[in-house]
Amino acid sequence: MASLLRLPAAGPEPSSGSGQVRLFRAAPAYFVYNLVRWGVSQAGALAGLVVGLGFIAALPPQLWPLRYLEVLGVAAFLAQLPFSLAVVWIDYRRRWYLVTDRSLRIREGVWTLHERTMSFANVQNLEIRQGPIHRLLGLAALEVRSAGGGQAGPSTAQGSGARQNLHVAYFRGVDNAEEIRDLILARLRRLRDAGLGDLDEEEGELAAAAPAPATPLSAMPPAVAAAHELLAEARALRALLP
Repeated sequence: MASLLRLPAAGPEPSSGSGQVRLFRAAPAYFVYNLVRWGVSQAGALAGLVVGLGFIAALPPQLWPLRYLEVLGVAAFLAQLPFSLAVVWIDYRRRWYLVTDRSLRIREGVWTLHERTMSFANVQNLEIRQGPIHRLLGLAALEVRSAGGGQAGPSTAQGSGARQNLHVAYFRGVDNAEEIRDLILARLRRLRDAGLGDLDEEEGELAAAAPAPATPLSAMPPAVAAAHELLAEARALRALLP
């Protein structure tokens, strides 16, 4: 079925230069959770089918052509069982979350495939969401929100939902949400520390690089000393500008 739907490979292919890469997948309990949801939905469909068959059986004999609906209903219900079960399994096996040094990638979905990349430079908030059933199974969803993201309801965190927010990504069905959160925070901290230098150190380096005048400023005429100070400030500003 995966080849019929032309789904990509089960695992990600990190690009060169990604640095330290960590791959996470949904926990086995997440498959059990979706399997129970599938069983409940199939039980509801079966109950509706039984009610419909009872209604058709109570029709007058002259309406016997409608009994063909019984055969069609039973055949359709039995035919969709293996396919819908396969969708649950493929959704679990083809779901992965990739964390690199500078970004994260998330892929999920079967009928509609969603693959999202979010740079750590835009990440603004991390939040762990856990409902009562997920808490019972030891599962959670880690919400990663970037700049410009609006508020999302609880249902968005637990399921894929019909509306996709491009500023929000979810690590769904994981049993180590705190570990993933701490990993992202550590790499965020490392990335931001590498991009922001210490102001005092930068000023010291600029002062050391600037050539010192041959004559002390105190021995110069006031106009010449002021010109030297202005020149030093201009050099410092030019070094700071990109």
